[in-house]
Amino acid sequence: MGYAPGMRLLFTLPVVLMAVALPSLAQAQSSSCSPYDSDAHEQAQAMTLKASSPKQPVHFQSEAKACPAKGTCRWKQRSYLIQADTVLAGPEQNGFRCAHYVTAKGKPMAGFLPSANLEPAKAPKTLDLAFLTGRWVAGENDITFTAGANGLVHAEGTATYTSETTANTGDFSGDTTPGGEELRFGNPQAEDECLVTVQRRGPYLLVSDNLRCGGLNVSFRGLYVRVKTQ
Repeated sequence: MGYAPGMRLLFTLPVVLMAVALPSLAQAQSSSCSPYDSDAHEQAQAMTLKASSPKQPVHFQSEAKACPAKGTCRWKQRSYLIQADTVLAGPEQNGFRCAHYVTAKGKPMAGFLPSANLEPAKAPKTLDLAFLTGRWVAGENDITFTAGANGLVHAEGTATYTSETTANTGDFSGDTTPGGEELRFGNPQAEDECLVTVQRRGPYLLVSDNLRCGGLNVSFRGLYVRVKTQ
């Protein structure tokens, strides 16, 4: 059986295109590490930083690649962590992981850290009342948990979206039974009402919502840290 001119090209071209596309895709995946990436938060796991000495800093990097042995490392950031700090870290990429951290004041940070400096955190996932009680912040967002009636946990939250021309706000409040690995505040059956979901990731709270909790672009999504009482 003979082949029409160009028929071999029809079979080999997809393979060539795939070979070209795959490295580009991998490169795109390894170059993205944003502190506001909610999807990355969902997929990450709590990990603890380990260093060669207790006060030895481990710097964030903007790229997932090792610094040169000599000279300036252009992708090394000024921000750093020390031993025993906890982050949410994504999948390994070229010996690095995209790591998310929240400062004591609720400022989110992200960057690549060497996988060799990270180990799984030994932290429970249960959302009990003792862990939840207090004020939690993520940027301008704020959620406070208190003991409610009949053993429930009560939550009240405010969220703000600020642009150059306006500031939109939102809020929620509700009660639910503490315990388990996920809590919901709101009615899941009411599509037009605010629904806030809370999970525990190490010392943090991972919060998501249905984007029905306030004005335009207002959301409670984010990684929250507990604010220490004065």
